[in-house]
Amino acid sequence: MTTVRDGLVPGHHVVERLAAARRAGVEGIWDLSHYHRNQDPVRCARIVSEAALTVYGPGKLWLCSVNEPSLYPSIAGMPRHEAIGMAVTMTRVARDHHPDVGILTNDPITGVGDRQFEATDAIVSAVHVDVVGINYYPHTARTSLVKVLMATWRRYRKPIMVSETSWHDGHPIHHRRYPGLNKGTWLRHVTEQVDIARFHGAML
Repeated sequence: MTTVRDGLVPGHHVVERLAAARRAGVEGIWDLSHYHRNQDPVRCARIVSEAALTVYGPGKLWLCSVNEPSLYPSIAGMPRHEAIGMAVTMTRVARDHHPDVGILTNDPITGVGDRQFEATDAIVSAVHVDVVGINYYPHTARTSLVKVLMATWRRYRKPIMVSETSWHDGHPIHHRRYPGLNKGTWLRHVTEQVDIARFHGAML
């Protein structure tokens, strides 16, 4: 494993986490807010960007400014437009303080209707996004993963990735929707869906 997603949210020891990733030889995609009501998003983005320069120098810094902004109203008690605004602000500040910031968005995209894409649309229209992330779980999926991947690719024409997925053996909906699967076979299913999307031209 050479790339991981982890957090550099307020309260984390930023330099220590960046240094640990460097020692382990992994590239981090760092969440700046993971269902947090970030009281000072400008300061948070600046600290992370400056710390990355200290630890890595001017090499690429990958950030996911806000994890799943669509879910902030229900999980963080923050209106979605405020979560989107926080993502845009932290992206801009990070780029003001670091010469090479890559931005991943990620949101639950479980179907192909326009509503699925509203938060990502808002971020992509406000700042340059390098990769569009799709969080896709068996208990919330409304259509097949390959349809979601193709719809996302056609909508944005940017590199896309499955930024979150998992299988929970104790989750009854998982077994009802995908009988006979387990963690290993779910991962195989996801990679097969990715391969099909790539075959049809999606950049993943």
